[in-house]
Amino acid sequence: TLVALTTNEAAGRLVAVQPITGEKLWSTQLPAGPHNIAATPAGDVVIATSPPAGAVTIIRLERPSFRSFRVTAIIRGLAAPHDVEIAPDGRFAYVTEEGGGRVAVISLTRNRVVRRVAVGLRPHDLAVSPNGRRVWVTHGSGGSQLTVLETASPARARVLRRVAARVGAPHDISFDRGRVWVTYWGSGRVGAYASATGALLFTRRAGELTHHVLAAGGRAWVTDHHGARAVVFDRQGSTLRTLRACGDPHHVAVLAGVAVVACADGRLSAYREESGVRIRTTRAGSSLHGVALVFS
Repeated sequence: TLVALTTNEAAGRLVAVQPITGEKLWSTQLPAGPHNIAATPAGDVVIATSPPAGAVTIIRLERPSFRSFRVTAIIRGLAAPHDVEIAPDGRFAYVTEEGGGRVAVISLTRNRVVRRVAVGLRPHDLAVSPNGRRVWVTHGSGGSQLTVLETASPARARVLRRVAARVGAPHDISFDRGRVWVTYWGSGRVGAYASATGALLFTRRAGELTHHVLAAGGRAWVTDHHGARAVVFDRQGSTLRTLRACGDPHHVAVLAGVAVVACADGRLSAYREESGVRIRTTRAGSSLHGVALVFS
């Protein structure tokens, strides 16, 4: 059974829903303004950021059904923690501290920050490479470059290099098989960079105002926030399909042949990954932002 976990910013809650059936499993209060969310590859641990509260919440989901959970830690004192991604081995999480110009490295076995890396002004979103050895970071709307961290040893993470954005200021970012996909602030475009060299491979039009991107399985899912749609590209940047989504779409998650889009109008839209056929749309709150998928 597939479970979607999504942050309801307005209500300050984390909500668990079955996106195929629309059944609501549970919800729990988080520190104010929960924003982005990530799950371990095993699906047993979820971590959510709360920028207004300066907090990150770590939650363990109880198998087999994920109908129960426990909050294992709330880490406070972070400077506007915005985005979070988890390393492929599930042992470390990376969080952008937008108010502090840092990336915080959190041990998920010790439930505490083990390193902070100064990366420059307003680090916003980030992506971890499939082998866990690199983390790419975007910056605020005035940024003209991406920051690449060396993370082979997460507790000793460091800035490795900067990559010139070349076109626009990068906003969201996602890895897939040697490519790094990026959306741009205030733009309707998406671009792809070679992860090994940082070379810009191409840019494509993806709507009125591209927001977030999720690359998986040789496809890139891009949400068009103003156009209320998701655009799906292949690895070469050709448009495969354009899908009507719920209102003001934000993040996308893909797992086991299903893609789920979380929207600011409080709904989740679920699609078949291969065909783009919409399975259902479920109301899950009042203002959704982040979304993660796990198996129960």
